[in-house]
Amino acid sequence: MGSKIGLNGLDNGFAQFHHYRIPRDSLFNRLSDVTPEGKFVSSIKNDNRRFGAALANLSAGRCAIICMCTTNLLKALVIAVRYSGVRRQFGPDESEELPIWEYQLQRWRLLPYISAAYAIHVFGKYICESFYDYSVESVARGNSPENKILSGELHCLSCALKPLSGWTARDGIQECRETCGGHGYLTIARIGDIRNDHDANLTYEGDNNVLVQQASQFLLLQLRNKQMGRKVSSPLNSFDFINDMDNNLKRKLTVTSVDELMNPKICLDAYKWLICHLLVECDRCLKEEIGKGVDPFTAFSNCQAYRLRNLAVIFAEHATLQYFQLYVSNPSIPREVCDVLRRLCCLYGLWSLDKHVAFLYEGYVSTPASVRLIREAIICLCSELKDDAISLMDVYAPPDLVLNSVIGVADGQIYKSIYGQLVRWPGTFEVPSFMTEVLNHSADSSDNVSSKL
Repeated sequence: MGSKIGLNGLDNGFAQFHHYRIPRDSLFNRLSDVTPEGKFVSSIKNDNRRFGAALANLSAGRCAIICMCTTNLLKALVIAVRYSGVRRQFGPDESEELPIWEYQLQRWRLLPYISAAYAIHVFGKYICESFYDYSVESVARGNSPENKILSGELHCLSCALKPLSGWTARDGIQECRETCGGHGYLTIARIGDIRNDHDANLTYEGDNNVLVQQASQFLLLQLRNKQMGRKVSSPLNSFDFINDMDNNLKRKLTVTSVDELMNPKICLDAYKWLICHLLVECDRCLKEEIGKGVDPFTAFSNCQAYRLRNLAVIFAEHATLQYFQLYVSNPSIPREVCDVLRRLCCLYGLWSLDKHVAFLYEGYVSTPASVRLIREAIICLCSELKDDAISLMDVYAPPDLVLNSVIGVADGQIYKSIYGQLVRWPGTFEVPSFMTEVLNHSADSSDNVSSKL
């Protein structure tokens, strides 16, 4: 099928059959089957539920992609942070230039992505382990009512977290490329290859903008359960707070200092309000559309922008932050490590929340002062984490041979590495073949030049 933007180590092709009969025993028939008489049968009578159950089989692939996304982001961050610690540019006087990592803007551009990479990596691993346990349980004991509930939650989480991890990595990798300036644009810097290889994660195993629709639809189903007086069941505790929706909607942001925001619970409370608020707004929008005589399919489509799409993304951010907060609270983690991870957790929560300020103004915050405090806290955390960044990246950094970036070498000798790669590049010290043509053409032309005078 030809070359692609990236991942050209994987070949893509197609299979074509012409009058070839597929035997019945080769059918994927766990959910549906065709009898020898040619009759279609299924244990799931509802067409939409059957289709959803078939798509749920893709959850395993989505879980793997979540891990791939964070791996790509971490590789780019390793390169950008190491480069930032070595590259010097300008200074308060002419005596010494400062490493660009000393500049607030450089840290503000990269450290939030470090916090996001850690948070999504930890939560993604948990989702993969939960899906594995669910699969083993299903094989051993069948699809029990409890397992059906867990299956729905895992499907919702994978449909929301894959887009969040993919889009976060996409934006983070690009930020890494730009923070490395012209050196980051070199092929031998490797960030371009990482960016191109990652791009496929945004569309395969379900286009991200389609997957978030499945997640938001599942969350609306939980709202229906709540409205009908049923208890919302969430084995992984990702949306059980919907049971307490009325109290969550009464919450307000009342912090008066940056120090108060250094508690992840503040962000988690804000996210609970956001999700409950958007659920109400999405429900209202859908009812308005249907009230106009629009069919349910079109109504759902007309409520995507600014509503259902944002609901799914915010849900994924809350679930990620919630589990990361539990992870960093583990008493077995050494205190000095826990302190750093806690700052990362706060930074991820505040940085993510800052993207949704417009929604917060719809009822959660009443004055610009609260938003200013959130942004001051983000800058403060970026300053506090400044000296930990290299170590945080070294935790996940692969060997130089695997990272394969001249500006991300572990010993910090980036200029030596760049020069060593350039002098080994074929044809570096040779005159380009086209120059002979250019020079000969210029010589011939000069013989025929006549003065306009």
